[in-house]
Amino acid sequence: MTETPGLPEPELTTGDLIGPSDIAPTCRDPKSTAAVYLEKHGILRLFQKLTSDVALYRPEDPIQYMIDNVENIYRQMEYN
Repeated sequence: MTETPGLPEPELTTGDLIGPSDIAPTCRDPKSTAAVYLEKHGILRLFQKLTSDVALYRPEDPIQYMIDNVENIYRQMEYN
């Protein structure tokens, strides 16, 4: 991950982002199906963490900061 100078490295781990969902996987309407999918893959938690960190640390290039974080998470998933 490319660290943004002067900003702490985010504390994201794959365990924080990926885990079993509490939402029942048998929903049939599109909104519920989408919510189940996003929860199952940790997408909602990922975006909440990314936007929270961007607001907190205010990196000069917020898009690159988020890309770096997602790449770091992806690498962690590959090694586990």
